[in-house]
Amino acid sequence: MSARTLIAIALCVGIFEMFCCTIGIANGTATSDGRPLMWKSRDTSDHQQVVRYYGDGEIQFVGVATSATNGVWMGVNVKGFAIGNAVAYDLERLMGNGDLMTYCLPRCVTLEDFEAILDSTDIVGRATYGSFAVFDSTGAAAMYEVDQAQYWKFDTVDTPNGYIVRTNFTVNGGGTHSAIEYARSKTIIGDLYDENNLNYRSIIQTHSRDFADQYGNPFEIPFRDYYDIGMPWGYIFTHYSICERFTQSVGVFRGILPGESPKLSVMWLLPGHPETSIAIPIFPVGLPPVETNLNDLSYLYLRANLLRSMICDYWGSLTHIDTYRLRNSAGTGIWDKIYPMETYYFDRFDYCFQNWLNEMPGDNEILDMQYSMATDAYEFLMNLTVETEMEPYFEVDNLEPHPTEYVQFTERSLHGPAYWKWDFDNDGVYDSQEQNPSWLYGEEGVYSVKLTVYDGEDSASFVREDYIHVLNHPPDFPYYEPHELEFEVVEDETIAFSIEVADEDQDSLFIQWYWNSMTFVDSLELVTIRFDQLGDQTLSCEVTDPYSQTRLDWLIHVVPMTEENPAVPEYTWSLSNFPNPFNPSTTVSFSLKRDSEVRLDIYDVRGRKVRTLTDERYTAGQHQIVWDGISDDDKEMASGVYLLKLTTGEANLLRKALMVK
Repeated sequence: MSARTLIAIALCVGIFEMFCCTIGIANGTATSDGRPLMWKSRDTSDHQQVVRYYGDGEIQFVGVATSATNGVWMGVNVKGFAIGNAVAYDLERLMGNGDLMTYCLPRCVTLEDFEAILDSTDIVGRATYGSFAVFDSTGAAAMYEVDQAQYWKFDTVDTPNGYIVRTNFTVNGGGTHSAIEYARSKTIIGDLYDENNLNYRSIIQTHSRDFADQYGNPFEIPFRDYYDIGMPWGYIFTHYSICERFTQSVGVFRGILPGESPKLSVMWLLPGHPETSIAIPIFPVGLPPVETNLNDLSYLYLRANLLRSMICDYWGSLTHIDTYRLRNSAGTGIWDKIYPMETYYFDRFDYCFQNWLNEMPGDNEILDMQYSMATDAYEFLMNLTVETEMEPYFEVDNLEPHPTEYVQFTERSLHGPAYWKWDFDNDGVYDSQEQNPSWLYGEEGVYSVKLTVYDGEDSASFVREDYIHVLNHPPDFPYYEPHELEFEVVEDETIAFSIEVADEDQDSLFIQWYWNSMTFVDSLELVTIRFDQLGDQTLSCEVTDPYSQTRLDWLIHVVPMTEENPAVPEYTWSLSNFPNPFNPSTTVSFSLKRDSEVRLDIYDVRGRKVRTLTDERYTAGQHQIVWDGISDDDKEMASGVYLLKLTTGEANLLRKALMVK
């Protein structure tokens, strides 16, 4: 499916595929530090997210709101009560979830308080439809599915592992909206739980910045491939991810242990798109940092989204992200810089928090710490740059080609080069200006390859040293007869020598025989020698492909005839045929060590006998029979491999023969 098609689908499905908030709740038995956690990704259209402080009610609280509108979409109060929600499309009610949370935060201390409000509003009917994740200072944590006039409670103590996740559907509504994100969220949280690593840090850096495809398979960042044939190398489509196009902020709320002050309940906030934002802590004890709300503007939000637009530059669509600008081997990606700084903030926070447990600070000390971290975070993001330099890179389809094989080069350069120059042996001479050329090296050797890319103004080069190894596999002798390469014969004895040759590269082969170092015969697989001279003699067979040769040498000791060495030659059992391959006939040669009853059959590769060439008694020595490619029932046999089988009272020999028409 092309990138254009994916974009068209995303536009057509409308709001029901746009907003896929992901929420979760965990009690202390599930988390690594024993404190309850609640988390929420705020997915909506491009409305600025700000942090507001509500200090006029009975209970002070902070919450994440949408600029220029009322309603809180997640928040925590000074009594340790925290709440966040995800819209549930399958409950089919009018919206109003933000108003409900704005009403509950200044009034609730415990989950029972929240349930009392739900009970009372069941009677008059609420304008709500959604799932609400809630915890309080007692450590209680639950998920509520809330409809217009009823609700259902899912307590984390009733779950096997102490946590619950939701997206934009409910159990009681029976829907499946954003099921891909739901399955992915369950997998991530389950893995963190299994590793005893479920905490605010891991949710921010693992869950909140997770990317996955339309099947829920996670993307490795950077993504070393083409997501779609129409997209540049390293870009991914984020529509199905937890960290998706419409994620405008992420909040991770951490509660307290028994005996700790509820004022230390904290909201870790990623203002703006989480892939380019940095997390800061916010407490419910006073005004939020000005970087999160100044006259209903969040400068941290604006800066994070501006950075995101720089790494989502494909077609101007914020749904497609350049993963190499997030993370790369050079360490210049946004995540390469954000993650270490964010970890520093986490360590700094934990150090202060540990001191506060020993001596509870005043509200101003808490606010000073969060203001300082927000200021540092904003300054860090303002100084953060997006690396856009070209990075040449390429791959090939075969690192060890044969000299006759073309090598296909595929350019994988980052950030849009317009021109390419290739030097396939790095000798300073450019060999091609195609983007994805193919090249025939033609000779064995080790070659370095250089690619230079241009964008009209700048250029960059990349060399892979000793990258291509051009190899040739020499020919081989899988079978030869006689098998002994040194033996003794009696003067005037006649011996048949035969070979089979093969070449892994399927090169054309040339066969040459040498008799006592003199050229004897060419292009035969079977030769017969009569040894009529005494002394040591040599017979050699040399097989050559276009690039190498292989040699086989026999050393034969010719001795005079004596009473111990009678004139009757000593034969061996052997079977061969020539030519092989053949069309339409081949000469089958066999030798017998002594007089024998001989049966010579021919079988096809399925084991069916097609011809009996002979079935009679023969004397010791060499014999030949021609097979004309005809079966016993007078039919011409088809091309293919056939088996020659020689059967005697003492020997059974097999030989492959190939008929090619």
